Amino acid sequence: YTLWLMLEPYGFVRNAWLGMWQRLIACLGPAGARIDRRSIQAEARTQGIPIVPVQDVNAPEFVEQMRGFAPDVIINQTELLLKEALLAVPKRGVVNRHASLLPHYRGRVGSWWSHAAQPPEYGVTIHFVEREIDAGPIILQKSYAIDPRRSYTEVLDILFSDAPQLMLEALEKIEDADFVPQPNRYKGTRTYLFPTLDEVRAYRKILKQRRQGVNR
Repeated sequence: YTLWLMLEPYGFVRNAWLGMWQRLIACLGPAGARIDRRSIQAEARTQGIPIVPVQDVNAPEFVEQMRGFAPDVIINQTELLLKEALLAVPKRGVVNRHASLLPHYRGRVGSWWSHAAQPPEYGVTIHFVEREIDAGPIILQKSYAIDPRRSYTEVLDILFSDAPQLMLEALEKIEDADFVPQPNRYKGTRTYLFPTLDEVRAYRKILKQRRQGVNR
């Protein structure tokens, strides 16, 4: 119900359908792989990139496997906390995309907290990963002027559609040996969790006021 309120009916149904479709593809095994067009695995197969299934990215055997690849950079897109052993593997570091202007709205669903804020604040940050949550130095940031009356689903579509290009620009930056990232001044800032039902209900009231043109 919390997700229904966050995403609104269209966004909730769309995301539920996509999630069920991907689970169906996974259950079909090799047959599912032939009809998969949306996943990271599908793109990797198209590009001839090896896929390494893993349950625990911090497991010693997986870390050792990553060392064998000797990567310059690891791009992280999980919500898991990465331990020092894995963070130390790539030569240039582990890079993450976060949908807020760090250090604002660190933690879970930063994009939603940014949208729910009064006034709202929209942006994407590409940053290095450290042990603390969303606390690594900032490689690149971009802010967005988005109509605050839009649904959260529409906000996500805008931010995510631009994120791949921002990641490529960030990778170009860190290829330069002289590049110095910006400090992430996160000390003293809040680490956000997934919103409670009461917090989402409060957001829906704010969104209703925005759409009615009420400023309070």
